[in-house]
Amino acid sequence: MEDKSPFFWIILFAIAVVVIAGVAFYIGLNPSGNNTTKGIGNVSDIEVRALYEGTVQVPEITLETTLPKVSGKIMVYTAILGIDREEVHRMANELGIRGEEKEESGFIIVQNENFQLDAELPSGVVYYKNNTEQSGYDEATIEKYLPSDEEARKIADTFLATRNLRPENAVFHDITHNEGFLSGDPPSKCWESINVDYSHEMNGYSLLTDQFRVEIGVHGTILSMFEKWTYYEPFKEYPVITPDEAINSLKKSGIVIPSGMKDPQKATVTSVTLGYIGETQSGNLPYLIPVYVFEGTVEGADGSSAAFYQWIPATPELAAEIT
Repeated sequence: MEDKSPFFWIILFAIAVVVIAGVAFYIGLNPSGNNTTKGIGNVSDIEVRALYEGTVQVPEITLETTLPKVSGKIMVYTAILGIDREEVHRMANELGIRGEEKEESGFIIVQNENFQLDAELPSGVVYYKNNTEQSGYDEATIEKYLPSDEEARKIADTFLATRNLRPENAVFHDITHNEGFLSGDPPSKCWESINVDYSHEMNGYSLLTDQFRVEIGVHGTILSMFEKWTYYEPFKEYPVITPDEAINSLKKSGIVIPSGMKDPQKATVTSVTLGYIGETQSGNLPYLIPVYVFEGTVEGADGSSAAFYQWIPATPELAAEIT
């Protein structure tokens, strides 16, 4: 059995949390590096949602959606990070892991022959891994024994409910697929798993920088669970800019587009919502701060199109905290 040191998980944590630059990410662990969403097509392994850095100016931005109704003020919350040892031990027991325990540099690792639970105490990031050897399969076997998306969601919900592992206010968000292929002509699929993602909903808004995911494999096997969850308490209400003011800021700041698109010419905004973030490219914030979330499509000079997004600070008094 491979014994991974805390430094391995420090690296994992840095990739999953710090390097994402304080914004949400969607990552699939898979042998081929492909992470696909059924009905959407290929997406990048790690999607970085910056506030301003890395954005691109677009000559024309149009609006094809209704704007949210926003009152004059919005609550800002104090962020409460971390997980205590007792909760880590409870989770390990619920998962049936009663084995060797190590602690170093704020990390706790509890493992037995088949399973492993890692927790970073200051941040509260938790990672559960099924270390039993997973066989490779041919495409026919995967097609026959991999659960459907609906079945995968039920499996994940049951797994969390029977072990009291589902965080408070976790709401089903999305299904994505990880795929692995053997080289050949054509390549043959040898691996596929399903990610069931949950979003953190707080008082009608999404906490965009949190993530909870359960990964499910062939025969409905739970392969992994990842949790990055922030708790909070009310801090103070702040004035919030209007959606029209946010659109003006969007035009000045630019948008985030997929790598590879050159010379973007026109962006069409198809969704405008309010959400919260708890970290930036510099690290964790002491508060959960509201942002406007813009999503839509952008067209290039060559006729190509792709999805775009951008987050615009919604509270001017706190904009300096997150840009």
